[in-house]
Amino acid sequence: MFDPNRIQRQFAKAPDGKKYPCLAVAISKRSGGFRCPVRRYALDY
Repeated sequence: MFDPNRIQRQFAKAPDGKKYPCLAVAISKRSGGFRCPVRRYALDY
């Protein structure tokens, strides 16, 4: 993926030639104690 908590931005070009901005961020969340796995999520807007 990419760096957690860093917003990634890019433009997507549709087949009709229009450009659309895309934003995404990766979030990691700890659950429980020391040895519990870290959950990672990717959100896009």
